[in-house]
Amino acid sequence: MEKQTNKVENMVCTTLDLGTTFKAKNISESNKKETVKNINEFGKIWKPDNTKQYERKNKKVILLGTANTLKITPWDQKDVDYWACAPVMTYKESFGHRIDLLFEMHFMEYWVQIIDRLNEYTVKNPETYIYMQESVPQVKNSLKYPLKKLQNDISNQKLKTYFTSTIAFMIALAGWMGYEDIELYGIHMAADEEEYSMQRSCCESWLNYWHGKTGINYWLPDESSVMSSSYIYGYEQEKGLLLLAMNHKRGLQNGVTELTKRFEALKEELYMQKGAVAGIEQYIRTIKK
Repeated sequence: MEKQTNKVENMVCTTLDLGTTFKAKNISESNKKETVKNINEFGKIWKPDNTKQYERKNKKVILLGTANTLKITPWDQKDVDYWACAPVMTYKESFGHRIDLLFEMHFMEYWVQIIDRLNEYTVKNPETYIYMQESVPQVKNSLKYPLKKLQNDISNQKLKTYFTSTIAFMIALAGWMGYEDIELYGIHMAADEEEYSMQRSCCESWLNYWHGKTGINYWLPDESSVMSSSYIYGYEQEKGLLLLAMNHKRGLQNGVTELTKRFEALKEELYMQKGAVAGIEQYIRTIKK
């Protein structure tokens, strides 16, 4: 099979305005040009400084994902830093609460799609910073994730390149910055898909690394599959299979709940649209008379 000429493997997507590069796989030339066009439309609203870093304020940090236990986050703790993956800012459970640091670690062609939401959030919350691959002028309060500095301080050669999710970047940085306690809410990774399996083992590796190296304490809710097994091998296999099935059912039920919410929202939008159609039809009949 001939290699497609409109695809570029490991393309480096660059703009002069950004002054930086972002690697991506299998990006067509047309998509590359569209991405550059979209990013440039936002203009420069932030002076990039790749030396500026987020400073730890407390000894404890709470890391936030979007799974079900996000709703039990103890938001009222003053002696805690709150970090979250970027999608958390769109969840109602986080509305009105302090988030000190967001993480958007994807390639440019992904975050350009949510750039308006990132900027809207940091305009409303000027004390919130965003770690990205680079500090860029189009994203207010964006900071460069200190990957190279972190890697230089990790003696384990395999671990220093072991990052399979945004949560892994968060855990690795928290340990490196000297936090003494980590709590994780909304971070379950309970699905059986290969992607979550890879992400789960990576997060477990970083938690154990920092626990062994610095004595850092960590806590996860019972619903999380991180650092958890449904049974003790050889002792509780039958019970384990039952628990596995129950956990899978719980995950499916959570999915049904989320889909139901979206369905209800769409129904409401549909009714409004139908109402608008009925209104314009009445207007047309009036004009015809």
